[in-house]
Amino acid sequence: MKQPDPNSMLTWWPRVAPLAIPKPRTALLEEPRPGLLMRWLWQCEGEETLSHEDATVWGEYLGALRRAAQRIGYPVFLRSDHTSHKHAYEASCFLRTEGALSRHLYEVLIAHGLAFGMPDAAALAVREWLDLDSSFTAFAGMPVAAERRYFVRDGVVECHHPYWPAAAIEDGRRSEALPENWRELLAELNHETAEEVGLLTGYAECVGGALPGFWSVDFARAKGGEWFLIDMATGEASWHPEDCPERSER
Repeated sequence: MKQPDPNSMLTWWPRVAPLAIPKPRTALLEEPRPGLLMRWLWQCEGEETLSHEDATVWGEYLGALRRAAQRIGYPVFLRSDHTSHKHAYEASCFLRTEGALSRHLYEVLIAHGLAFGMPDAAALAVREWLDLDSSFTAFAGMPVAAERRYFVRDGVVECHHPYWPAAAIEDGRRSEALPENWRELLAELNHETAEEVGLLTGYAECVGGALPGFWSVDFARAKGGEWFLIDMATGEASWHPEDCPERSER
């Protein structure tokens, strides 16, 4: 039997949701029929037509997504179990109103399909939108915020890094103008304090206690100063700075 994909929210979210760590409120809805999300996408692309049964189930699923978003409250953050396509922020994961749901679903699932194909199981997540501590935007309106990535192995933090290095933000020039002082603004966002490191180390090791193995755990700081657990993946599948000593030793 094929093992569950550890990088899917279907695998890791149920394990971290009960932890006493701040997290965005989340409704995770597994597709009711295998491959339904991708079949709906291919219908949008004009490549196939949903069967009557699929169309009925899709309508019910879409209704459940709408009700989840209404409970959480707009705007919401929309993603698949693998990706949010945040580099197309305003057109993908940042959903302001119910009327734009299908259009944003299409963008998220295009990115999901290109990156992951049609997995055995897939899901969509409607999440609380967090007003993050951000001082500028890049990548088509995405707020560049104070975010951190912690690598934890069997419950012990090995290293941690700002999520947004300057080299990654350079790509923002392709889609929108960056402020002249964006490097200084980024340096302020990426500045770590001893208090922050202590807090997030505790959070990351709590996550590692619930999920043995090697993981990256991502945190973001809201404007009020609170840190939230926002994402995670296996360490092997995650971006890791090339010059990190912990990486070079493995």
